[in-house]
Amino acid sequence: MGCDKDSRQQRYDEDVAAPTYQGISAAKRNERQKAVDFARSSLNLSGLQVSEEQESLARRYVRGEIELAEFLQRCAPATQGKDL
Repeated sequence: MGCDKDSRQQRYDEDVAAPTYQGISAAKRNERQKAVDFARSSLNLSGLQVSEEQESLARRYVRGEIELAEFLQRCAPATQGKDL
C-alpha cells in the first residue's frame, strides 16, 4: 500500500494546518516546521526516505503535541541499524 511523495506532502500540509496544542505560538510552530522541512530535505538528499510513522511524529511535533525529545526518541527506533 504505497503512497506517492506528492500525496504524502499534501496530507502532511493539511494535517499540520490543524489546530495547535499546549498554547504553542505561531512563531514557534513556524520554527518547528522549518526545522522539520530542513531535516526531511537533508534526508532525501542523502537518499533516505522518511516513513509514514516519522511523518506523523513530525506533524505532532510541529503542532506542539510532543516536544523535541519525545519526537527524537520515538524516531530513533526507525533508524537503528541503518547506515545513516
